[in-house]
Amino acid sequence: MQRINVLSIQRISAEDRAKIEAVDPAIQLTDAGGWYDGEIRETWPASSTREERDRLLAEAEVILGDRKSTR
Repeated sequence: MQRINVLSIQRISAEDRAKIEAVDPAIQLTDAGGWYDGEIRETWPASSTREERDRLLAEAEVILGDRKSTR
């Protein structure tokens, strides 16, 4: 059987992991949530300040973000 290597760079719950693995027995899931945070952070623009980011959060009516695991 051919293996399907799946890499999750978002933190996922045990329930979500089980759902992914249940799709196909060939799935080999590696949970690497948090492992690439440094690389992702390096892609963020350096032009904003903490105050600017806080202001945007305070003014927003809807904020889209990652759903974090409750591990």
